[in-house]
Amino acid sequence: MAEATRGALLDLDTLIERPFITIDGERVEILHPDELSVIESHRFGVWGRRIEELAQQTGEEAEKELDALVATVARKICVGASDALFARLPGTQRWAIIDLFTALRLRSTLKVAGAMEAARGELPAWIGASSSPGSSGSTADGRRTGWRRFLPGW
Repeated sequence: MAEATRGALLDLDTLIERPFITIDGERVEILHPDELSVIESHRFGVWGRRIEELAQQTGEEAEKELDALVATVARKICVGASDALFARLPGTQRWAIIDLFTALRLRSTLKVAGAMEAARGELPAWIGASSSPGSSGSTADGRRTGWRRFLPGW
């Protein structure tokens, strides 16, 4: 089997093992990004864009909608959590679950991006590139980073 995958541009598995987190010592399975259907992936993108919009707004109504949406998304990710266990999670921990899922999704996306570059016969510029601590480039208007930058693009 290992011989068959040698040199493969993209290595996909149909058997998906769900990652897990622990909440109060209890093991809770979370969604694996590769198990999302096209519709579910689109839904996460819509939710992500709405979270981004609400995070920029102020006011009690926007805050309530943001809190409810974060709870909805985190609940969808935590497929193995009981309702009672999930209800004990504060908002910051729900955000952490979304951050983790976004990182898993990003990892899958980068894997595909690397395969696409390899298929074109080029190596991506970011592979093997080292940072330059002595760079004199300005960082005054740096890039947005973190999960919020990638979530709307789903």
